[in-house]
Amino acid sequence: MILAKKDSPYFISEYYPNEESKKIASKNQKKVKKGRVILTVIALTLASLFLLFRAAAIAEATYKIEKMKTELSQIKNDNEKLKIKIADLKSMSRIEQIAKNELKMQEPSSSQVIYIGGSK
Repeated sequence: MILAKKDSPYFISEYYPNEESKKIASKNQKKVKKGRVILTVIALTLASLFLLFRAAAIAEATYKIEKMKTELSQIKNDNEKLKIKIADLKSMSRIEQIAKNELKMQEPSSSQVIYIGGSK
């Protein structure tokens, strides 16, 4: 079998598809590999950003929870102080003292007391 040189006018490239197809396939493979690398980098970047935003959201929620716990503790303390103050203001000794000193009230004498419907 006689083969024509590539430079000769008798050379027909369709009989030698291997050389051109290898070059084209090589270029296509390089483009595909490059595309895969780019997609992988983009996917990793997006995944990293998602994880960072999620971690930031968790940290913010934790901070808010701690702040609310502190506020709740303060409110409970204030509530206990108010309960003590209410109990002090309701005490009979305090009410009697205010009645005698500020309102100038007196204990009734035995002649001022009238019993109704019962025994002494």
